Amino acid sequence: MKSIPAPRYNKDARKAEEKKMDAKTDLIRVLREKNGTVSSRELAQRLGVSVRSIVNYVREINQTYDHLILSSNRGYRFNPSAKLPALYLEEEKEIPANYNERKQRVLERLLIANEHPDLDWMAQSLCISPVTFQNELAKIRAELKPEGLFIKTKNNQLFMIGEEKDRRKAIMRLLNHELKDSYFNLASIQKYFLTANISEIEEIVTRALREYEYFLDDFSLLNYVLHLAILIESEHRENQNDIPIRTDHSGYTPHIQSIVDRIYADLKVQYAITFSSEQIYDASILMSARIVSKDLNKIMFNQLENYVGREVNELLQDIILSVHDVYGIDLKVDNFMVRFAFHLKNLLYRTKNGLSVTSQHFASIQNE
Repeated sequence: MKSIPAPRYNKDARKAEEKKMDAKTDLIRVLREKNGTVSSRELAQRLGVSVRSIVNYVREINQTYDHLILSSNRGYRFNPSAKLPALYLEEEKEIPANYNERKQRVLERLLIANEHPDLDWMAQSLCISPVTFQNELAKIRAELKPEGLFIKTKNNQLFMIGEEKDRRKAIMRLLNHELKDSYFNLASIQKYFLTANISEIEEIVTRALREYEYFLDDFSLLNYVLHLAILIESEHRENQNDIPIRTDHSGYTPHIQSIVDRIYADLKVQYAITFSSEQIYDASILMSARIVSKDLNKIMFNQLENYVGREVNELLQDIILSVHDVYGIDLKVDNFMVRFAFHLKNLLYRTKNGLSVTSQHFASIQNE
């Protein structure tokens, strides 16, 4: 039986794509360094390409990063009010020394920068051979598969495919890795977002919490703000690789629904966004498990169902009866049972949605 030859990529096409990616990066660098307008002819001479290529590069760049390059009859200039991903703003990073560092770099390109890098260009930027990169890419694919994320290739370019909520989880892990030494300072992560303003989102969330007399601990607040920022960022760029989601938020208590609805309304006004209520509720799952009423010490045992829902309240009653039957201990003390009810609510939400709360501080606390 005659074997079927493996598909071969057009080497000329690959080289052309690599050259174009390098040229677009150089174009951004040149315009950032110039304090003014640069003619298309001068840019073409600097980059060693045609004027037509410059026009096409600018169009493609602005499709990815809105209004990054401004044009006039005199030429092009960098928009100082525009934002670039941290990958472009930072000094050139050290060459990744091992597989984990290379995996981090690949996922940064695909998820945070939302790029579709060329396979050979990516291998070159990681300083490994195309064969080694293909082998490591297979390993990355296998590790991402249980998380619902898939790296596909088309025309020798990489694409990340998966549900929006799974993409957000992956981005959160990447950001937490980058921020492990920053003590979860909200201001320090602004550089990773082009559209979303971290301080504005934090204010919107805390304002809604104050209005309904709830609060979040610092880590949960940062986590929630990051989820919302990632959601806003994804809405401001076309991404045909996201799989739409449907979120059932019937399990939210009326108190939590009111808070999420208020945050949703304020974000729509602030950012003129079009994402659905399902998306905002999906991003709010972990927050809903961590949120606590400021009236915690004032809540009576017979009022708990209004705050934590029927399922948690019934579970609480079962625990009370079981502990009393086995140990003869009466746990019906408002101050304890109210706090325990919110703890159960947290655990149930996290179990149902497969969520875990991780913090870089936990490791240091454990070591100490």
